[in-house]
Amino acid sequence: MRNFLLALLLVTAPAYCLAAAPGFLKERMGTLSGQILVEQNKPLAGGIVSFFNKKSGPPPLMPGGGTRVPDSIARVDKDGRFSARLVPGTYYLGARFVAEPGKGHGPPKPGEKLYFVVDEKKKFRTVTIKIREVQDVGKLSTLPPELVDETGSYLTIEGTIIGPDGKPFPEAVALVKKDPRSRRPDFVSQFADKDGRFTMLVPEGTYYLMARQVKDDSIMGQPSPGSHVGTYGVDKPPADGIPGSSGPAGGISPPTRTGPRLGAGPTTGISAAAGVDVKDAKPVTGKAGEVIKGLKIKMFQISRPTEEEAESYFKVTGTVQNS
Repeated sequence: MRNFLLALLLVTAPAYCLAAAPGFLKERMGTLSGQILVEQNKPLAGGIVSFFNKKSGPPPLMPGGGTRVPDSIARVDKDGRFSARLVPGTYYLGARFVAEPGKGHGPPKPGEKLYFVVDEKKKFRTVTIKIREVQDVGKLSTLPPELVDETGSYLTIEGTIIGPDGKPFPEAVALVKKDPRSRRPDFVSQFADKDGRFTMLVPEGTYYLMARQVKDDSIMGQPSPGSHVGTYGVDKPPADGIPGSSGPAGGISPPTRTGPRLGAGPTTGISAAAGVDVKDAKPVTGKAGEVIKGLKIKMFQISRPTEEEAESYFKVTGTVQNS
């Protein structure tokens, strides 16, 4: 249990300590502003805009299900305008309306439409920001995912998320990582359906699959004790029954937040193997055009610490000596 609590502290603490970007990055950041237009060229009336660095991967839309995890986000006001501080680079942009102000991390909820910034050919448009540049890109046209002309070929991964009892576990999302030790997932699925099923299209390659329970509005932050996490290839909990005791508990810290009211923050991340030792994770490999079916991710509950365990963990003992 102590290992589990320590894992939570070690993984969650940086999210607060690194609330501001390092000084050398701040000095290089540029400021990008613009106005998001959605259906019938109307301003997006509040929400978030997401930035996906082109160097980090393919266009954010995975046809048929899922999207890349954004490298940075900013708020959109009621007139569709945003202002974001970004590390120099070339970005794809996505946006969505958020029904509840102040929230927005995680897959869209019912009624929260998703859009991507496109050019006149209905293909993904990129925007480049240079060192210390201040740029207003003006009005940005968008389309919903189903209308974006994305012709890339992808590897299709189909699977089911199940609970400890083997029954479908629909309150969850699948997370995909190239490196099981990485602190951030490369892709995240839409919510699993009522039968626990999910589908993701990703570039060809080798990946590790995790899943985590999502009860509220967000997949950000560490899973709380009592919630469920899982890793493909792991069919039983650790020997001590505490997911996270043999490796940091699976969780996602928020993407870089930008804008006047949000400030800069850490890159989106996920801790090492969603609750189990990374050596137990099973990789999945496929090529473009291939379909991998029948994968099952079994979920296990994170144990709740007792009052005695929590108290003993935070008790500090020792001797103070003069130097």
